[in-house]
This record gives sequence, structure tokens and C-alpha cells, in this order.
Amino acid sequence: MRRKKKEKIILGINITLFFLIALLLSILASNSSREELDEEFYVKVVNTSTDEEFYAVCFSWAQCSPNNTMSRECYSLDDLSKPIIQTKECNYQEVIHCTNGIKDFDETDIDCGGSCNSCDIYQDCKTNNDCKSANCHPLKKICVDNSEMPNFLLNMIYSHPVLMFFTLVITPAAVLYLLWLKASLEESKIKISQKNKELIRDFQSYAKLFRENVKNGNVKGAKDVFLEINRILSEMDDDTLKKVISEYNSLKEIYTKISKSND
Repeated sequence: MRRKKKEKIILGINITLFFLIALLLSILASNSSREELDEEFYVKVVNTSTDEEFYAVCFSWAQCSPNNTMSRECYSLDDLSKPIIQTKECNYQEVIHCTNGIKDFDETDIDCGGSCNSCDIYQDCKTNNDCKSANCHPLKKICVDNSEMPNFLLNMIYSHPVLMFFTLVITPAAVLYLLWLKASLEESKIKISQKNKELIRDFQSYAKLFRENVKNGNVKGAKDVFLEINRILSEMDDDTLKKVISEYNSLKEIYTKISKSND
């Protein structure tokens, strides 16, 4: 007696659910502007057997099956009498790889790490996210307790070898190179300064000799000395030239006069 009563209750629940679904589908089917329907209640699907496109209410996709396909039931808004089965490809091994007892896909150890659950202590890992302890040893690449992790400096060396190479090797080398370059530039400036001083002394000596030749009436000697003075000036930089340009202009005027008188 109780069994029959239970069966009647289950039958009544099933009939009620059927009518509720049918009512919902009828409301959607009678809507004159289907483009404005809420996409939470319907989708646009294609009947794979007829290539016909239609609006339908679809249930959730079933789990991926061992034949690498998954399916779902859809009910066309134009025909609620029978479901249309939709299928699509999936990767069954990828779905179950976290429980298949082997290390595959993105796992770092058997059924853990990557997209699976975190790994236990001493299991293989690639990053801290692979470990329940959140500590993946940077050299051993296994999950460890925090106490077994290397200190900060060693951790940086293990985790970022290229960065640490630049920090510990390239950076000091660059500093030494800059110091050497600075010293070379300073040495070069000293040499240039010494050369300019020598040029000024030579200029003054030849200027004095030029005046003496002019005073003694040695025009040819004065002209030769003036040519040497021009050579000295050609080797001077701008700053050094400014220091003697006034004296040079005076000598040039004298040279011009003796050249005209000699002609």
C-alpha cells in the first residue's frame, strides 16, 4: 500500500515538472520577437543532422565520456515533442587526469600540481602554487616546509639566475668600467691641458722671435716665423685660441705691413 502511494507521489511530481517545462517552452515559443529573449533561457543551436539553425532551450552539458564526446538535450521552441541531442568533442583524459594515477598534462607530480590539487611535502613542483605548503624549493623543485627553504639571497639566485647574474657580475663590471672610463677621460683632459700650455708657450716664443726679426729688418725670417705661428694656432682648441687671439691679430697686422712694404 505504501509503495503504491509513493509511486503515485513520484508520478505526480514528474507530471508537474513536465507541465512546468512545457509551459516555459510555450511562453518562449509564442514570443514574437525571439531575438529579444533572455539568453539565459534559450540558445541558438544547429541540428547536426539537418544543418538547420533554430532557437532552443538546452540543458547543461553532460560529463565528457570515454569516447571523447559530451552531449546535452535541447528542445526546439517550434517543436516541444521530442528532444534534440547535441554533441561536441572533448578530451576525456584531460577531464580525469587529476585522478588517473599517472603524471600527465600539466601535473608536476602524480595527480597534483598544475590545474590539479596542490602537492604534498617532497612531491615534485614547478612553482609555489603547486604546493600545499606554498613552498617549492627553487633548486630541488620539490615541495618543502618553510624551514627548508633557502635564505632570501640564495632563493633569488635559484629563482632568478639571470637577474642575479646581472646583479652580482654585470653590475660590478659595469661600475668598474665606468670608473676606468672616468679615469681615462680625466687623464685625457690632463694631457690636452698640458699640450695647450705647451702650444701657448711655443706661440709666445715665436711671437717674440717674429717681433725681433721685424725689428732687425729680417723680413724673410719674420715671414717664416709667422707661418710657424699659424701652424701652432691650427693645433689649438677654441678655448686656448681665445687666450692668444688678440696677440695673434696684432702680429697679423705687422705681417701685413711688412708684406706690402716688401712688395
